[in-house]
Amino acid sequence: MMKTLKYITMLLLASMLFGCEDMDHSYTGDFFVSFNSESVSEKENAKVISIPVMVSDKRTEEVTVTFSVEGKVGATEGVNFTVLNSSTTLTFLPEEGVKYIQIAPVDDLAETGDKVIEVAIVSNSKNYMIGVPGPDAKFAKCTVTIKEDDCALKPELFSGKITGLEDATTGGWWKDAESKCEWEFVS
Repeated sequence: MMKTLKYITMLLLASMLFGCEDMDHSYTGDFFVSFNSESVSEKENAKVISIPVMVSDKRTEEVTVTFSVEGKVGATEGVNFTVLNSSTTLTFLPEEGVKYIQIAPVDDLAETGDKVIEVAIVSNSKNYMIGVPGPDAKFAKCTVTIKEDDCALKPELFSGKITGLEDATTGGWWKDAESKCEWEFVS
């Protein structure tokens, strides 16, 4: 028994001493430009949505990346969102690996549904691969969903007494609302 325990201890020590080598796990393939995610989701009351764009490391020259931003489902630039970048290019110095495309959603205070935007890497100055290496070039596009955060007030769903600070004689959406509610306005 003691002999077996001694052999197990020696094997364990040998594996610890000789089994661990320092390995460089750096990527050594072709250079590429990509997003770090294929989708991003934020509420429409977010101040800024930052979408990271990455260039593979070990570069010695700067690279300029051109991107596009296109409103898809219910999204129109200037109405539902604004691109905050001053241009559609990002310039990476050799030591820089990540830059951001920044989008400001417009909080419209109305229930208008989710908005969908497509951000795509169009080209780059060094002809690096767009998307991560592989047969399907994943992460070349990023779908941004601006989640609706408003809820319409539907008086027909309420019953009882609703008290507010406005005078019913001034008009407003509530004067024509069909409801089981008794409206009471206090000054």
